[in-house]
Amino acid sequence: MRVVLDQLAAEVLQDLPDDVYLEVVVLMDAVAAAPCCTVPTAAFTDSCWVVYIARGNVVEVFDVGWAG
Repeated sequence: MRVVLDQLAAEVLQDLPDDVYLEVVVLMDAVAAAPCCTVPTAAFTDSCWVVYIARGNVVEVFDVGWAG
């Protein structure tokens, strides 16, 4: 499964602190390993989230956020 970031999500990801960046990447890896949704869906940890959709063998990430 390939992960594709929309421009806004990529820009936000670049601005995150290193530890949060790693947490978001781990979350995106988990989403890519078990994509379940063909409609926009969010996945969360205690402090961050990603909004994504699975299309074929691609997971497209629309939004990345951090509650910090």
